[in-house]
Amino acid sequence: GICNGSGCSIKTKEIRTTSVDFVVALHACGDLSDMALQYALENQCHFIICPCCYVKRYLAPFVPFWHSFCDEEEVDALGRLVELDDRPEESRRSMVVINSMRKQ
Repeated sequence: GICNGSGCSIKTKEIRTTSVDFVVALHACGDLSDMALQYALENQCHFIICPCCYVKRYLAPFVPFWHSFCDEEEVDALGRLVELDDRPEESRRSMVVINSMRKQ
C-alpha cells in the first residue's frame, strides 16, 4: 500500500491518503507499479518502485502511461516478451523498453 506514517489505505481503483512524503511499492505487479509511479509524480514525492509481472492488469480502466507510446499490438508484444522465462536476454531488453517509457 501507500502509507504516510500515520496510516495507509489502498482501494482497488482509488488511493486515499492525507499527505505522502515517500512512495514504496515492492513486488508491485503490473498496473500497480504504474499507479504507484503516477501517484508519486502527481504528489511530487520520492519513490522506490520494484515492478514485477509486467502484464498483469488489476486496475481496469486504469491505463499505464507508457501505453500511450505504443499501439495495442506493440503493448501486447512487449507484454509477451517481458515474461519470457526461457529467453532472459529478450525479457530483460523488453523490461528496459517498458521502464524507459515509464520514465517519460
